[in-house]
Amino acid sequence: MAAAMDMLSPIRASHDSKGIAMEDPSPGTRHHTLLSSNDAPSDSDIAFIQSVLAETDRRLQSFHEEIQNLKLQPQAESAVSSGILQRLEEERTCLLAFGARNRAILSPLRRIPPELLREIFFLTLPPLAHGLDAKKFDLGVSPWLLTHVCGLWRVVSLSMPSLWSQIAIDYHYSDSSNYYSLRVAETQLRRASLLKIHFYSSEIMDAGLQLEMFNLLASQCSRWEELSIGLTSIIAPSLLLPLRNRLPSLHRLSLEVSHPPSTGTSELQCLDCFDSAPSLIDFECYSLLPITLPVEQFVRYELNALWERHLQILNQASNLVEARIQIAFQGDADWPDLPAHAVNLVHLRRLFVSHGFALRYLRAPDLEQLALVDNLDSMTSLTSCFRPFVSSSSCQIRRLILGSPSAATLVEILKCASYITELVIIEDKDSDTVDDVFESLEASGYILAPQLTLIFLACTDLFRIHYTPFLKMLESRWTPGGQRFAPSSTRHSSWTAGINRAAQLSMG
Repeated sequence: MAAAMDMLSPIRASHDSKGIAMEDPSPGTRHHTLLSSNDAPSDSDIAFIQSVLAETDRRLQSFHEEIQNLKLQPQAESAVSSGILQRLEEERTCLLAFGARNRAILSPLRRIPPELLREIFFLTLPPLAHGLDAKKFDLGVSPWLLTHVCGLWRVVSLSMPSLWSQIAIDYHYSDSSNYYSLRVAETQLRRASLLKIHFYSSEIMDAGLQLEMFNLLASQCSRWEELSIGLTSIIAPSLLLPLRNRLPSLHRLSLEVSHPPSTGTSELQCLDCFDSAPSLIDFECYSLLPITLPVEQFVRYELNALWERHLQILNQASNLVEARIQIAFQGDADWPDLPAHAVNLVHLRRLFVSHGFALRYLRAPDLEQLALVDNLDSMTSLTSCFRPFVSSSSCQIRRLILGSPSAATLVEILKCASYITELVIIEDKDSDTVDDVFESLEASGYILAPQLTLIFLACTDLFRIHYTPFLKMLESRWTPGGQRFAPSSTRHSSWTAGINRAAQLSMG
């Protein structure tokens, strides 16, 4: 307690023309450091601060009693007029503030281990969409905000290169040249290690500013781990071709290159800057353009192209785990002859394909998820493609995603895929397909899809779902031995986004 009294000795009223002032502990002392920072107290610090607070509370109680006595005594009016009561109340207020500052030293936030702080800091990072949609740069979001809270948080956040790895710039939405300055980008590049770059140019914004920014980012391209980029076909070659042989760490590439409608792909310059990227395993592109790629390395790819191009990739990418195949429009005459042997994708787990006819060319023995969404063929052609694919692959698909299937088509598919546990139906047509599906499942009982545990319905109109057929279907699949298909296993979703994207999210 003596130490507490020594510490409190400077806490006295100094009567001058300015009133009463409180003196802090001397600079350089441990107590002064704790009061003026957010440093974590040691065990000995905690014991000392607790004794300080105990003495502070004792003195506060003494002040309170003295003030109350003054107010109750007959001479209270003279005490007020002489300013004694006011000085006592001001001193009590100062002592309360001093106690509050010392109690802050004992806050659990100060004692959070740095490794736990790192985990929390990762959870504060805004989603990618926030950065891409922002119209101006904001220091009030993570990770920038974390460096302005206290010294400890600044040290911890600056010791985490991965906290600074994502740089998201979309000039389509910015309305100011201060949107994401070169200075800010330089600071973030210094603090990061590997980089996740998201850069989308705009024909409206200042081209010089965009070029400066891209060149700054490209100066660190050896540290790029992910690259998502949107450019026009006019500037894409000049910006991207110099990256050749300079992307040793690039793991994932997402490419959007727009070109005038009158420009054919044969008129575009081939992008051969990525085929030398030794770590590239994940690629996606929805632009029709000539490009060379290290497809033999791919584990995942997503591409909009002619079927011949897809076949070239599938024949070489023997390590594929996920493929999202969007086939550019082609009539029946455009499909090449069926090969003697189907492309055998031994590691493929997830497959999205826009045309069911493509299944005739493939074999995937370990496939777990299959999505057939766009341009579904008639019942005859779709089931005639699905059945041989499942049979030749000998796979057991657990999750099936279908876009606007007729009830008859769905029934035929489920007959040859009895092991399906999750069914996703994406409905964008003005029909009673969903109700028909419920009625078909109700009529079949457990004969159809006996292992089904989850149905995910995605439709553009919330009121398209009629719950009476749904409940009847649920009741029909209820068994005496237990609840095999529970209401909690069923989800309903409604949105107006593109059907393709909805299916991809379902597969994710």
